[in-house]
Amino acid sequence: MKRMYGGLLLVAVLALGGCAAEAPAPAAPPKPSAEEAAPRPTPTTTPDPVRPVLAVDLTCEQLVPVAELETIIGGPLTLTDAGAERSIEQSGGRANFAYAGGLFCAWNDAEGTPRAGATLVPNAQAAARTIADEFESGSDPVIPLYAHCVGWACESGGFVDEYRVSVFAGADQPGADAEAAIVRVSDSLRTVLAATGPAGPLPPLSTDWADGPTSCEEMLPAAQFAAHLGDDSLVYSPGYAYEDSNGGDNALLSAGGFICRYRSAAADGVSGTIAVLPDAAATLARVRAHSDGVAAVDIEGAPDADAVVSCWNNGNPAWSAGSTGRCTVHMQLRGAWVQVSAAETSLSEAEVTERARIAAAPVAAALG
Repeated sequence: MKRMYGGLLLVAVLALGGCAAEAPAPAAPPKPSAEEAAPRPTPTTTPDPVRPVLAVDLTCEQLVPVAELETIIGGPLTLTDAGAERSIEQSGGRANFAYAGGLFCAWNDAEGTPRAGATLVPNAQAAARTIADEFESGSDPVIPLYAHCVGWACESGGFVDEYRVSVFAGADQPGADAEAAIVRVSDSLRTVLAATGPAGPLPPLSTDWADGPTSCEEMLPAAQFAAHLGDDSLVYSPGYAYEDSNGGDNALLSAGGFICRYRSAAADGVSGTIAVLPDAAATLARVRAHSDGVAAVDIEGAPDADAVVSCWNNGNPAWSAGSTGRCTVHMQLRGAWVQVSAAETSLSEAEVTERARIAAAPVAAALG
């Protein structure tokens, strides 16, 4: 941080005099020029905007007609407070949208159960095409906005101009009223976004990340990663939930980040993901303080990563035989929020945590 300090200019006037009958009268001061006489404006500086910055002048309530979502679920909804989130994974997903200049909205029902959500990514077409190219889908990923219901929910999603938007409301066997409501939601999205107009540009990435990597391979070649883990069969693959996404993949790329999967060809080999969200280390530092189920973890060679680990398991009970567990190391590196996960079946939480910790070490070294 730069500080400006005022200075004192001391002018010393030395009068060397001898004996004189009378001191001469002081000379009149020079008349200031017109330029000097004019008052000078006080210089001001406006700090450069830093992310996250909302690129569109909308709130969740303005984007989505909540009354229509309430029709679908059959009861009142309350918008959740981001500051009340206790899941570091959900906070990470929300951060992707915030750093892309968009919106992440979630509503709970009267019992506090999550029942509806909406996301918005401005300027998302380029990211959508990048993702489609990685999957070599051959189809245009900029799909028009659609609306439909299935047995457990109603949803509307797709593109309105440069905006990638998604709305979801959970309902058990939604009927004709719910079908009509989600169509009205879709119509409202088109109207609201058309009236909003193009989104503003994002501020540039910080100098810490301006020349940073844009892919896992650029950050840490797969061969080097494989050598560190002692598995020459390890390869990278696209890390997006392309076929079943709420736009989080578009958000991460639009924010200047990237994600990949890594997987070993060996039957008992390692697998997981690496995700990087630039300039979001401060957000990680804030959310980790009130997230449940996180624990500090040391990463070899990266004492300043200030890392924590969070784990999830699909077993009942958790971590029972045959269940699949995933542990994710969250690190602050080069100003970015970096996540390295490991996923395994029929291993204990401690074993999966150790695999994630080992995988995180070369990533930390690459960005350190």
